[in-house]
Amino acid sequence: MKTKNSIREIRELRGFSQAWVAEALGTSQSQIDRLEKGQRRLTVEWLNKLADFFDTDIGTLLGNRSPTINQERQEDNTTPIHATIPHNSSVIFDILERIHLSVPTPYGIQKSNIINDVIGFIISNNSLSERWSDGDILYGDKSINYKDESAEALLRDYFRCPFLVFIGNTKCFCARLVESSGDSFSFRAEHPNGNWEKFSYRRDDIISMHRILEWEELLYGWRRVSFFQTFEDAVNKFNAK
Repeated sequence: MKTKNSIREIRELRGFSQAWVAEALGTSQSQIDRLEKGQRRLTVEWLNKLADFFDTDIGTLLGNRSPTINQERQEDNTTPIHATIPHNSSVIFDILERIHLSVPTPYGIQKSNIINDVIGFIISNNSLSERWSDGDILYGDKSINYKDESAEALLRDYFRCPFLVFIGNTKCFCARLVESSGDSFSFRAEHPNGNWEKFSYRRDDIISMHRILEWEELLYGWRRVSFFQTFEDAVNKFNAK
């Protein structure tokens, strides 16, 4: 028996994908999908967990009140989400001036000092498919142009971080940074053929690079930092003991 609830509607209003929610709650995407469709019973534990995660109440989760009405959020506290047009043969797409919709500003952005420098847009391909899919809402931090950062700092602090990279006034792509040198950047993304491939751009051919905010920043306002080291470094450290 399927039970009607508002989980999917609330999630979409927050601008999160099922994959994001699943990772944040330590479960699978299929589990979230079943909960949204009413194919799995909502226990008290799940209701409390989802209510805390979405910053709402259990009554709204169960569909007793419209999720578009949230007394804790001001009506004008929204972020415009730009429409996009994909280039079918590559990871490139265009971000349009046209606003596709407006969504409640994620809590983590509300409490940050970059709220006026965030660009919301709909990704129109699967270039970051391990976390976001075609049609998901992404948020870019335009307060810093990482093109101007040193190669050493980028690899130390942002290796494998997702970036929104502009190569024209509206033309851009989303990919993970995997290499950086004095005059070029290398990225990794899923291409339309379904293969994950590495590709490079000269620094001079890039207009700007902006970090894509990940779920911790959207929910809580802080960024999880992952540290990477080469296998050789790990071996040397072990042998030095």
